[in-house]
Amino acid sequence: MNSIIASDKNAIAFSDTESAEIQHNLFSAMSEAGALIEMLFDEGGTPDTFVYLDVNPSWEKMSGIPREKAIGKRHHEVFRDFDFAHIDFLAEVLRTGVANTIESHPYRDKFYHIFAYRFAPNKLGLIFTDVTEQIFSVDITDQIRVETGLQERHSTTTSEGNKASRVIQENNEENTTYLIDQKQFEDLIDLMPAYLVVLTPDHRIVNSNRYFREQFGDPDGLKCYECLFGRSEACDVCESYKPLETMNSHRWTWEGPDGKAYDVHDFPYRVGDTLMILEIGIDITTAKKSQKDLDRMNRYNRELIEINMDVLMTVKKSGEISDVNETAIAVTKLTREELVGADFLALFADKEKASMAFERAFEEGRVRDFELELKGSEGQNIPVTFNAVVFKTEEGEPGEVFADLRNQTDFKKKEEELLRLNRDLENLIAQDAIMHQQLVQAEKLAAMGRMLASITHEINNPLQTIKNSLYLIKGDLEADEPVNEYLDIAYDETHRISNLVGQLREIYRPSTQNVEAGFDLISMVSAIELLLRGQMEAGNVDWIIQLPTMGEWHVRGDEDQMKQVFINICNNAIEAMQPNGGQLEISFRQGNPGSHEAGVFVRDAGPGISPEYMDRLFEPFQTTKAKGAGLGLAISYEIVKKHNGRLDVRNYDKGAEVSVWLPLI
Repeated sequence: MNSIIASDKNAIAFSDTESAEIQHNLFSAMSEAGALIEMLFDEGGTPDTFVYLDVNPSWEKMSGIPREKAIGKRHHEVFRDFDFAHIDFLAEVLRTGVANTIESHPYRDKFYHIFAYRFAPNKLGLIFTDVTEQIFSVDITDQIRVETGLQERHSTTTSEGNKASRVIQENNEENTTYLIDQKQFEDLIDLMPAYLVVLTPDHRIVNSNRYFREQFGDPDGLKCYECLFGRSEACDVCESYKPLETMNSHRWTWEGPDGKAYDVHDFPYRVGDTLMILEIGIDITTAKKSQKDLDRMNRYNRELIEINMDVLMTVKKSGEISDVNETAIAVTKLTREELVGADFLALFADKEKASMAFERAFEEGRVRDFELELKGSEGQNIPVTFNAVVFKTEEGEPGEVFADLRNQTDFKKKEEELLRLNRDLENLIAQDAIMHQQLVQAEKLAAMGRMLASITHEINNPLQTIKNSLYLIKGDLEADEPVNEYLDIAYDETHRISNLVGQLREIYRPSTQNVEAGFDLISMVSAIELLLRGQMEAGNVDWIIQLPTMGEWHVRGDEDQMKQVFINICNNAIEAMQPNGGQLEISFRQGNPGSHEAGVFVRDAGPGISPEYMDRLFEPFQTTKAKGAGLGLAISYEIVKKHNGRLDVRNYDKGAEVSVWLPLI
């Protein structure tokens, strides 16, 4: 008994065994999940459930259930936690014999269209088409659209090619009887999302499926070049008949009259004594366009990578470099061949630190602004920031790292320059504050000097008159008169006032007559002990002096003026240690190399200087003493400054310390 596949004209006859085998091969090769079921009825004759008669590999992939665990089993035995809610729909298809589709049936986070048809009494065929992406897809970017389209079309192309291969190559396998009849076989062929034709050696189309007829018209026994292009002779570029020469299948790309590109599979196929061509063509227009767009995007992305000023690399989990850009070659001074396959971590000055950053990338999926140093080709290290992101495989496992190394040399230089400028600015601000303070101090002193000059001038004239009058009165008296004693007292006090006025006049303009002279600093300071011995004994103060055994101590300045400075300083120290007394320590120090100066340090054992007075020590009339005038340190400060020296005051752990630095001769 034979089956007929074709229209009445030019039909091709197949044996039942051949028909059954072809039907099964096509059923198995379908990219859509397919199942053949038999309905079961309850006691009242109502469809209750169904049993699986056969399933194809795509159904196994969709469900995750092996074929042998489904065949002969009821639905609820195969899917224990999934209830099929469309029994009434299947019963209607079974009753009427009219095929129908269930729209968007959910299963395992996906949605399927289920096409149901009756192929025998109480038996149905189910075809599941995944429509999840149609429902939920969002055009996020052109590249995602292109890649998705390419992957889907590639999947279809591969599936259909494999399908056709199995149709031909499985002809010699053991014959098995299946439950698909001739009508179902034709339906399956017409459902294929690709064209199928059978060609005779003289190019005549003896059979075609619905896809071919819808795309190119009903061939009605025409030759292929007549049907497709209206030609009177075969096409020069046609490759459909190569299998007749090689007796092997042949795959090629063909552009149809509809302007679409097809992935064509031709197989030598023998029907009885006649050798024919079975051709399957799969529309790859979208795939080719997607591939073209993807190639364009890849070129565009590659150009962006190559012109990027950062060092860009892809690195395997093993640490082996798999790709680099031109900047990486320029920075490392290595060729692409030397870099690809090399150890990524070996590029860094601190390999252990680089390994830490590399491992963190795989642990956390990314790394941002990790500071490292690349080993330079000329011995210098290049500061970089390491940024990386991990690309995962389809299984979700970490694949390669995309590494970005940004050269920070210029940034570091600018940062150092900025820090230097900031330090300079801080120094200028500090100097400005000092200069401002000095200007304020100078203005105060100038104003005070002008006031004192005016006051002393006004006082001095009456004093001279009083002194002269006292002198004349005394001259008119006898030497033994008692009044002479009072006149002497009045004269002495008038003279003391005159000296005091003179001192006040010189406070703000100390003489610079002898500041360029020289004297021995050690001798001058040592002599002060005799001048202050009375005050020290009265105040229970011990003079402790540390005399140096070597060094240069001959300094420039007026010895009398500097003696006055040290008397003022030592007197302040003695008074600060009252009433308990203590040690007055004197020491000498040489200045730093190149400073060409010598210093004297005077330390007391008093309570130290209060913070609120520390900034105003050298201002006139600033004092913590009950009876002090507040002029001693102010006068001393001005004298030292006129000698181009320095006078500093600070607290230490046991009291206050005053240091005087003078230039060496």
